[in-house]
Amino acid sequence: MNNKKIIFIIFLFTFILIKKDLVFAAEKTPQSFLYLSWESDGMAPLTYEGRVMPTEYAMIKASVQPLIYSKGAYLNSDSWNYQWFVNNTLIAQGIGLKEARFIAKDYTKTSYEVTVRVYSSLSETPFIKTTTIKLVRPLVYLKPINEKSITLNAYSTTEDLVELEAVPFFLGNYGADQINYRWSINGERIPDFDNQKSIIVPYIGEGESESVNIKVVIEDQRDVILRAESALNINFVK
Repeated sequence: MNNKKIIFIIFLFTFILIKKDLVFAAEKTPQSFLYLSWESDGMAPLTYEGRVMPTEYAMIKASVQPLIYSKGAYLNSDSWNYQWFVNNTLIAQGIGLKEARFIAKDYTKTSYEVTVRVYSSLSETPFIKTTTIKLVRPLVYLKPINEKSITLNAYSTTEDLVELEAVPFFLGNYGADQINYRWSINGERIPDFDNQKSIIVPYIGEGESESVNIKVVIEDQRDVILRAESALNINFVK
């Protein structure tokens, strides 16, 4: 066997060992990914297809699912220790605690920073994931009962009366009975419809047409800071 063959065999053997060590080293360092998500109990119509955004006083639930891949499989993370932080303050921790809840009740905040730290035997340092949850202001829209969608600015009808419904959006609420409704017609308050979700507006004009301005103000009973208003012109066409 000449020297060239001996050198080639030594090189091949060394390369196999190095490659084997590299594979072992890669398996010792697991690939990690934390899937962090959140949801809110804020109010929105059934026809609303977007994500319900949280507002003040909303209950927010954050959840995490660790996807730690090692040696050809995803590891079971149920027995790991989880720490939850909201704006750098620890709010919950525990074994297998993959979700945490908090109420967005700090009026000085327009967003909340949520961080989860996951401790395991795989690493001396925790796996960490952070997300920012932005708050929105409450909204309310008006919708004629016989219409499928909300109506903006103006609504025309040939009927003798219109029943309008107030449709709240993004209220951190635990029940519709915790919302106050206040109605006005042409700038005058109508106390008879206080706390009613809908109002009936009749045609009372004598001419061929009549325009009536309807305004609704909604307030969360727990704090009047949580309020929204909307107005609509109803055009009775005769």
